Order: sequence, then C-alpha cells, then structure tokens
Amino acid sequence: MLKYLFPVAVVFKPVKTKAVMNTSLENYIHYFAEEISRQYQLEPAKVLWIKLGDPVRVAQLKPERKLSGEALYSVSWRPVRPNEMAVIEPDLTDF
Repeated sequence: MLKYLFPVAVVFKPVKTKAVMNTSLENYIHYFAEEISRQYQLEPAKVLWIKLGDPVRVAQLKPERKLSGEALYSVSWRPVRPNEMAVIEPDLTDF
C-alpha cells in the first residue's frame, strides 16, 4: 500500500491587481491555511501548501502551541521538489 506523507495538496496562485498591495499571501499563509482547513476539514500540518509562481514554492506548517483553543504554527518555505511537482503537474491545467 502506497501512502503519501502529505495526502492533500492545496495549490494557490497569487493574483496581481492594479491596486497597491501591502500584504502577501506568502506572509499570511497561516491565516489562509486555517480558513481553508476549516472549510474542508483538513489538518494544516498534513497538507502540502503550494504557491505557484516563479519559482514554485512549498510551505510547511508545523503546530507550535495552542493559545485559547487556537493553534499557532511555524511556517517554513522551500522550493518545490521535482517529485512533488510531477504529482501535481497534471492537475495544473486550470492555472
């Protein structure tokens, strides 16, 4: 039986607007991850968060502690690995 370390991947692509943007989804990935995880009943630490762009990057969220019922995460970004890209590439036709 084959089992992936990250059974779910969330792929997102920042959209440039004409308005000046002072924030970046990359800087607020933990809020994005919490909202998506809540909507789809996911565990943020068990999801591969993939940001399309040049280069494609992956965020890993690691739970650190809970304060008043809310989890705090440390976030680390890294380049996407070739094997990860090979798995998701067939599904990127809509991006």
